[in-house]
Amino acid sequence: MKKGYNKKEKKSHTFIINTAVKIFLFPLFIFGILLREYDRIFKKSKIKKRTEGLWY
Repeated sequence: MKKGYNKKEKKSHTFIINTAVKIFLFPLFIFGILLREYDRIFKKSKIKKRTEGLWY
């Protein structure tokens, strides 16, 4: 006998996947953006120090 595929099962699986994405991947995305911004600031300060060293 074949078992019919339930739409409720599919909805529960998508709900579990969506919550996993929200819990794990979204904070990682925010953390990556923050690291990129800090890296930009750090690189800018390094470039300023190099130019000061060239002028003096």
